[in-house]
Amino acid sequence: MVNINTEYDQSAQIYTVTLQQSTPPTAGQKSKKALHIPFRMGLLDANGNDLPLVLEDGTGIITGEPIQFREDSATYRFTGIKQKPVPSFLRGFSAPVKLQLKLSDKELAFLIANDTDSFNRWEADQQLATRLLLKIIDAIVKGRHAKVEPLFIEAIGRMLTEPSLDKALLAESLVLPAEGDLTECVAIADPDAIHQARQMVSKALAVELNQQLMEIYRGNKSEGDRKSVV
Repeated sequence: MVNINTEYDQSAQIYTVTLQQSTPPTAGQKSKKALHIPFRMGLLDANGNDLPLVLEDGTGIITGEPIQFREDSATYRFTGIKQKPVPSFLRGFSAPVKLQLKLSDKELAFLIANDTDSFNRWEADQQLATRLLLKIIDAIVKGRHAKVEPLFIEAIGRMLTEPSLDKALLAESLVLPAEGDLTECVAIADPDAIHQARQMVSKALAVELNQQLMEIYRGNKSEGDRKSVV
């Protein structure tokens, strides 16, 4: 597991990323040495563009190249960051490790709509969808009004309007977390509430994004099939 802490100093225009790795002990080996983890990352500006990654010592990271993280803990200070960026960590699933990182709902929605990395875009989608579903499930169980927050719907809508987006990524992003996966996220599972929550979000996506979804549907029909589509 890699724990990530970030800090932004606007006056100095420095964005600091601290990585800490840990490996659970196993039989006969209580203490684990640090692993070599290729850690690919990016920082996105307010328009979704990748910022140059220039370290404080003047060396830069070539776009797409991973940081070679070999210590228990390491800190990287990136300079010339004029506004607080949205981080995109472990791009391309550059190493088979779990991340311990807390991004806000707004940051996750931003990655869904803007990240150039397909894996992280999908990962952000699943994380935000899970948070949304868990809130709805909790509301249903407690008898409170449940609603689908527009942040998630709007982020998916942005994806639907991106013509160059990989169709496989788009299809996977429209698949909500499975009921079995959601069951593992709650202390006491309520199958009816979980099912109802997924149905509610699915319906909201279908209703709010109907026009975009129909345009994509028509655009993917063969010439012969298009004649039968109203």
